Amino acid sequence: MNLSLLNALIADQRKAKQIVADWLDFIENITAQQWSDRYTEIISKYEVQPFADVFTPHGFGLELMIGEFYIDYDY
Repeated sequence: MNLSLLNALIADQRKAKQIVADWLDFIENITAQQWSDRYTEIISKYEVQPFADVFTPHGFGLELMIGEFYIDYDY
């Protein structure tokens, strides 16, 4: 099994989580349940200071695009 694709996905997910945490001022390693529980707060913070071309929270995850960087992941 080639793990390079999986490692690239994990690296991109870490990058996305760091970007989102920095912009929205919350912990980088937020759990899926915390993410879901804080949905309203997350949307409100994003609306005050949008930073992405696509920012679509869904359930336990997020679709995110900033320039050429695109990922859809779950916490």
